[in-house]
Amino acid sequence: MRQALGLRASTRTIVRWKGPGEAGRAMKTWCSLYRVLASMKLCIPNHDPSLAIRKEGVAGRTETWREVRLSGWSKGRYGAGFGGLACIIAVAWDTQFSPVDSRTLTPGQVVTSDSGMAFAIQRTKTSEAAFGILSKRTKSLVELYVA
Repeated sequence: MRQALGLRASTRTIVRWKGPGEAGRAMKTWCSLYRVLASMKLCIPNHDPSLAIRKEGVAGRTETWREVRLSGWSKGRYGAGFGGLACIIAVAWDTQFSPVDSRTLTPGQVVTSDSGMAFAIQRTKTSEAAFGILSKRTKSLVELYVA
């Protein structure tokens, strides 16, 4: 019981300093270490003091983004001298590529036709083929940046 109280106080401290997400990860690490210690007979099996502590949930994300807001934000970055960042934001929005995939695009991955521009890539994490089509606005932004 004393162990659980000390662990609960430590958890509250982590929540206060780092937030509930980090405290949850710390508890997960503690549980896995306790299992290892129990298998080595260095502590009492099935008496993990962390089981007496209720994990706090992390608040869900609630912010939504609209294309008009993102477009204005992207234009502002381009005007401030961050053309590459503006292109990454616009391409990521249009194609729904991850930030890593958007950042690592090259001119060799561009596929053009009469109707527009797209990127044919291999996804970084899964190595799956992906095809991202750009809007006219993003196409003109990329062409302006590359030129």
